[in-house]
Amino acid sequence: MGGLKTIWSRVVALFWRRELDRDLEDELRSHIEIASEENRRSGMPDEKARQKAMRDFGGLTQVRETVRTGEGLPFFGCRSSCGARRATLCSDSI
Repeated sequence: MGGLKTIWSRVVALFWRRELDRDLEDELRSHIEIASEENRRSGMPDEKARQKAMRDFGGLTQVRETVRTGEGLPFFGCRSSCGARRATLCSDSI
């Protein structure tokens, strides 16, 4: 069954790639903005708040690649209701 999911995720990615990538970028940006705002509220200057948010979140490239590599089906199923970051968590539980 795992092979069938992989094949299906590849087919979905062919047709929905741009939309999935756009959704992923929006979700990542949102998480960074929220964390940055929380850091600013705790008294950090803007630039330091953003740097800390980026550092705490981890490597954006790694998150993007994790979502894009073979986990497309769970991502596709979750994308409308819970976003890219949550979809990554959904795919980890499968």
